[in-house]
Amino acid sequence: MDGALNCFFLGKAFLRRLYEKLSVFEKTQVKRIAIDEEMKKDLLWWKGYFVHAKDIRINQIVKRQTFSFIIESDASSGFGMGAFMEPNFLKIETPLHMKNENIAVLEMYAITLAISTWKEKLRGKSFVIRIDNTVAAYGLRDLKSKNKNVMKLVRLVAMMALELKCRYFVQWIPTDENSVSDALSRNWDKKFRFLIKRRGQVANELPDKPFWDKRVHFL
Repeated sequence: MDGALNCFFLGKAFLRRLYEKLSVFEKTQVKRIAIDEEMKKDLLWWKGYFVHAKDIRINQIVKRQTFSFIIESDASSGFGMGAFMEPNFLKIETPLHMKNENIAVLEMYAITLAISTWKEKLRGKSFVIRIDNTVAAYGLRDLKSKNKNVMKLVRLVAMMALELKCRYFVQWIPTDENSVSDALSRNWDKKFRFLIKRRGQVANELPDKPFWDKRVHFL
């Protein structure tokens, strides 16, 4: 397992609960360790890891220092979700069954949707995720969250990074610096075009068609 951790940095977080349980076992010498639902999900993540591990080289994932892409994403309660990765962008209306969902979950949903839509561009690359929601940003950075639905999506993003042999870095930014993806999440096309032009960037004429990873639909 230590070798796997050296090869794939994201996996360490999903052993945290198991290490904590084992430390209790060593101190108390109890005969059995209770495995809760979150630990089971962590262990299932590792089961998925070993399916792909044979195709991974350490230098493919660990040694990348330059960033090929920057993804900016946002979600607005009651409106929609949007993401921008120059020159590509996408926007969708918040699904009806998620209208009352926690905003951090919606922010994670937007990130997951962006990665699944642009997966072929991201394959084998390093990229930055910029997001203005602290729960989602720190959840992705630290690979842990008290919100179970956020944690489901964190595990999914980590698995997608493994499958694509890519590496992501998370950057929290203030809301006023996330205006481009905010405009997309609210379907403010004119404002989006104005902000892109002011930043000296370009965007495609039409948004990309979202690709729905079937694993997203558990919420």
